[in-house]
Amino acid sequence: MIEHLTHQVTKTAHIYTFGFLTGNTRFIWIACHGYGQSADRFIRKFDQFDPWLHFIIAPEGLSRFYWKGVSEDVVASWMTSKDRLDEIEDYLIYLKKILERFEIQFEENIQFIFFGFSQGCATVMRFMTRYQLKFSHAIFWAGSLPREIKYLTMQDYLHQGKIHLIYGSDDQYLTPEVVVKEREFMDSQNIEMNEYMFAGRHKVDNEVLQNYMKDIL
Repeated sequence: MIEHLTHQVTKTAHIYTFGFLTGNTRFIWIACHGYGQSADRFIRKFDQFDPWLHFIIAPEGLSRFYWKGVSEDVVASWMTSKDRLDEIEDYLIYLKKILERFEIQFEENIQFIFFGFSQGCATVMRFMTRYQLKFSHAIFWAGSLPREIKYLTMQDYLHQGKIHLIYGSDDQYLTPEVVVKEREFMDSQNIEMNEYMFAGRHKVDNEVLQNYMKDIL
């Protein structure tokens, strides 16, 4: 007889940071990469910010694999469709422990920015809403929001900060049809969204990111 069991284990996670967490820090970011990326490369998208004002934490997904064969780059994923609820629970606990690791205090003089790219968008939104984390800006870059969250029951929380959807005009995944569905879903959930489209494909463009943040901070 075949039996399926689960067992929680201790796993070593990898986290990359940029900047200095001091009394002068004004912006703290949690930045989650997309599917098939690595945190050590993703963190470089933010290395043009002032390290004395911005402290950026880029955790890496817990599931690593070889990209296109065993000789290719090692990348990571936040979850797959198999046993998805277990994987979601694992990464939510993991992300919460990161805040504890850095002794993050949600102080009034610090703006908290949650940033997700592609698969990282759903990761970030689940994390924010699970723990009701204070935020000034939630930036969803080229990704969709998870549908299982009951957004209509947490309107006060979602309206405390600004929510942004950013995507490229030639994004091969977030196509115009997908954007329409995403917009309709956000409207149905009463989620106020600042939408911005740049000329480009499915990636975080450094220059676009820098210019956009200058406009909103």
